[in-house]
Amino acid sequence: MTTLMRVEAKAERAHADFRVVGAHRPVRRPLEIVGLTEHLHLFDSRAAALAA
Repeated sequence: MTTLMRVEAKAERAHADFRVVGAHRPVRRPLEIVGLTEHLHLFDSRAAALAA
C-alpha cells in the first residue's frame, strides 16, 4: 500500500495519471479499510481506466 501511495505521489508531481486496474472487491476492500480509495483512481478493467 505504501508503494501505491508513493507511485501516486510521483505521478502527481509529474502531472501524470496513475490508475489502478483490476481493483475488484478483494483488492478494493483493504484499500477502503485504510482509506486509500479516496486517494487512488481504481478501475475494474483497463477499458474503464482508459475511458476515464
